[in-house]
Amino acid sequence: MATSSFENTGALRNEWTIALALLYGRVAVGGLFFWWGTKKILDPAFGAAVSSNFYGGAFSMEALIMAFGFFQVVIGILMILGLFRRIVHVAGAVMLGFTAISVWYSIVDPFNLWLKNKRPVGNSQLFYPTSINLAAQLILLATIGQDRLALDRILFRGKFR
Repeated sequence: MATSSFENTGALRNEWTIALALLYGRVAVGGLFFWWGTKKILDPAFGAAVSSNFYGGAFSMEALIMAFGFFQVVIGILMILGLFRRIVHVAGAVMLGFTAISVWYSIVDPFNLWLKNKRPVGNSQLFYPTSINLAAQLILLATIGQDRLALDRILFRGKFR
């Protein structure tokens, strides 16, 4: 059975809708990495405070925070551009997954209604979007083959898909 030109147009429109949505997802999540990394570089004391509150001070050395900030900036830029996506999206998922584990209580109980978390964190609901960011990152990882507007796909003809 032959398909109508209307159906073909719809399929094309759908592919580009997906491509634009994935581009927006890369820019949004990559922007998160870029800005959080920039914050760590410009204000390592803030990063040390975050480390003390959420990671038991394990990452509180300012030099380590600045290095991690630089790494996040690079990941953010590569993600936005769509370069080396197999590596970058996995790294992003690991970082966001680690963050989600660290603030799990804010994801499960954002208003601290029943867990009664003992951590000194005000506005715990502000950490709920960690779950959304992780979901977006996992979608980006799962749909690498559909991301038509990624620079590595354009430059390397799909070798890094």
